Amino acid sequence: MIADDDLLDGVSAEYALGTLRGPARARMERMIAEDARVRAAAWRWESYLGGWAHGVPAQAPPARVWRNIQQRLQHERGAGGASWWNRWLLALPVTAVALLIAVLLSMLSSPDRPIDHVAVFSNETGESIWVISASSGSGQLQLRAESVTSAGDNKVYELWLLPPDGTPRSLGLLPEAGSTQRQLPEATVAVLQQTRGLAVSVEPSGGSPTGLPTGPVVYQAALTRL
Repeated sequence: MIADDDLLDGVSAEYALGTLRGPARARMERMIAEDARVRAAAWRWESYLGGWAHGVPAQAPPARVWRNIQQRLQHERGAGGASWWNRWLLALPVTAVALLIAVLLSMLSSPDRPIDHVAVFSNETGESIWVISASSGSGQLQLRAESVTSAGDNKVYELWLLPPDGTPRSLGLLPEAGSTQRQLPEATVAVLQQTRGLAVSVEPSGGSPTGLPTGPVVYQAALTRL
């Protein structure tokens, strides 16, 4: 168990990035399975970094970057050793590499982006299911489906805010494919700014008839403020 909050936060960040390896990573995985506090910390960092990865627009690096990488690889292979680039990337999970590259790109660029809240719902294998992003300034909510399994005949997925007062607030239905955008009422934006979690429930066609979740809650995700 990690008693110190700052230490737990740092270890969780390393775990989410993939830089925590070997016995230390194995211990962290055991603690995530056994300790809700550790699990929440790891979940928070994975959602945060995942949000950055999905929120950063695709950018093509200059041609000189690839030329320099190729020259460096050729030079190190000629010297008889594995390149530092290959060694470093092979030590990281593929998803961690993608997240790290996205974070670095976002730090190197400074676009004037209105998005200030992000959540990523993932399945048990780590694939992202939905990416949710919102702007508290404009009230725009963006919903993108990625690897969604059908809710079933005459069933839909509904998205919920989980505010501090404990009463879920509906953000409407989730797409099973593609993406959609909607305008949030001012009252909902105010609740959004106080919320740190989202949930998804399975509802009858058309959504919950009561204004509260009536079907099973199948996914939850941290809502990260950027």
